[in-house]
Amino acid sequence: MPATFLWFLFDWRGRLGRRPYGTSTLALGVAGAALGLVPYRNVAFLVSLAAIQLVIQAALDAKRLHDIGLSAKWVAISSVACVAIAQRLYYMQPALAKLVTSWTEDSIGEAAQNPTLCILAAGLVGAAALRSAALMAPKSSEKGAIYAYDPLVKLKSAGESRHDSLDADALIAKALADQRLKDAAAAMQRVAADSQRTFAPAKIFGRRSA
Repeated sequence: MPATFLWFLFDWRGRLGRRPYGTSTLALGVAGAALGLVPYRNVAFLVSLAAIQLVIQAALDAKRLHDIGLSAKWVAISSVACVAIAQRLYYMQPALAKLVTSWTEDSIGEAAQNPTLCILAAGLVGAAALRSAALMAPKSSEKGAIYAYDPLVKLKSAGESRHDSLDADALIAKALADQRLKDAAAAMQRVAADSQRTFAPAKIFGRRSA
């Protein structure tokens, strides 16, 4: 369902086991590597694709952290730390900066020539890679139960509300129908009583006549 699909890709709530996490992370890695093969080298297009992949990876990491009983705040902490490290290395190691720029250019094209964008890309990708490596092995933890979340909860609650509304409408309709039947029966009884009075035999000179 669309709700489940969107939850899986973009929502930070809930849990994700290591098998679906590993499969999804591998697919994202392949997609990221394929960016270098995209013939359409528009900068905005490539940067947008890279950003979407990072957002999806962050959501997957958050749910996987929940599954092992940890807070999703570690996604933000690791990202900020890696960006800070990337910035320091970029300006302190010129040779490394050239290598990082060349590598980033394969993914997002000419945008890698912008130092700020290059540092952000290198730091966020590095953070995602470190998180993925660390989150592949751990098993699900009982502590993760506090992060349990059903992506269909809103749809279910909406369905229950609609069901309750339908039940109430059905009860009202039944009550109205019963009342109409009672009114019709009462009206028929009145008509029958009036007919009996109208056609009742009358006494004429001591004898009954029709």
